[in-house]
Amino acid sequence: MVLIKVEKGDGGEFWRVAMRDRAVVVDRGSEPADATVVLSADLFHDLITGADQLIAALLRNEATVVGEVALLLVFRRFFPSAPGSGDPRDVVGGSRWRERMDETVARSTPAERA
Repeated sequence: MVLIKVEKGDGGEFWRVAMRDRAVVVDRGSEPADATVVLSADLFHDLITGADQLIAALLRNEATVVGEVALLLVFRRFFPSAPGSGDPRDVVGGSRWRERMDETVARSTPAERA
């Protein structure tokens, strides 16, 4: 479980995020967790809208983490990508590239795919 402390001028609020069986459960509470992230309300807004990335914010020292840092590598996938971003292959003939890749995989044997 990851605990997010969103700091505000009047204190803060706590969000618990549990990841179980490919499902995410979010609720409020401040019970101890495997990892705790502390960040500002503005940064939290930027993360949930895709305007910023969690790892970048940690490197800039705009957020702190205590506990199992490796959990954040999984947790960050739940935040959206930046608005307007996408797979660059889509811009440069991406669909043809995917077709060729699908054909190659279809022709390969199970041992080659492993």
